[in-house]
Amino acid sequence: MLTEGRARHLCRQDFAKEHGVSTQPHITVYHKCKARGVYKGFHSPSALLQFGEKLKAKAVRDIGTEADLEAFAGAHNVSVLGFFASDSGAEDEEQEFQEAAESFRYAHNVYFARVVSRTLLSAYGSKGKKWFAKSPSVVVVRNFDEGDRDMDAVLATELSDTSLQQWIEKRTVRIVDEITGLNFAYYESLKLPMLLLFIDKSHDNRKVQEAFKAVAKGYQGKISFAYIDGKAHASRKMALGLVDDVLPAMAFNTLSGTLYPFPTHQPITQQNIKEHVEGYLTGRLQPSS
Repeated sequence: MLTEGRARHLCRQDFAKEHGVSTQPHITVYHKCKARGVYKGFHSPSALLQFGEKLKAKAVRDIGTEADLEAFAGAHNVSVLGFFASDSGAEDEEQEFQEAAESFRYAHNVYFARVVSRTLLSAYGSKGKKWFAKSPSVVVVRNFDEGDRDMDAVLATELSDTSLQQWIEKRTVRIVDEITGLNFAYYESLKLPMLLLFIDKSHDNRKVQEAFKAVAKGYQGKISFAYIDGKAHASRKMALGLVDDVLPAMAFNTLSGTLYPFPTHQPITQQNIKEHVEGYLTGRLQPSS
């Protein structure tokens, strides 16, 4: 005979399974009876409160002072700023920016703001802090790692081969992150080739990871860079063409499945990483048989 508590537990399990939930705790945002997104942030009271405030607020915040701009840029993992001069004739680009913001409404760590003040456009443009070249531009500021801010900018009128939403999405992850079961599907959704660094987590990997990150900064939106536990994922390492036990080791995880392992007899230096990446992008790098 089932107890009431056990019955409730089984009922919750069935409900979760019906909605594709395999691990708990799990938070899915629903709006007008439709699932809009999965909350992927910390399950702390302050983090959940901040996310709730984001859901209630406008998708795009207007910023008018330098103090507010600086505070906004540093307040989130990913702060997206649209710089639009009132006389630039960029109504279509502003509309696309608004639509991109709406698409990220349910992302817990991506926030959008718009800047139209001539004073701020001048202060942060090509004659000021050089965050962007000219209006209309979009700037993505990333603050994942304390004391290590980085940013990318694009002239909105020059996005011919991709949408603004896609351009932003490829820049909403850390320059280099650890691949886990929680984020691998997201990296795959970016549809970018991924350079994977396999490491032995019991050793000091700071030197090779610093070199890896230094190269990664130059290829945002072209290649994803990530590291992974080479001991725990030895089979994955072998599947990418790294057949010996050497760690650290490095290989491309490509969309086609073609193998481009980095030679394990060569040191993984900043220069060698860059040459491997350039060889892949230019087609000079030959796949392994």
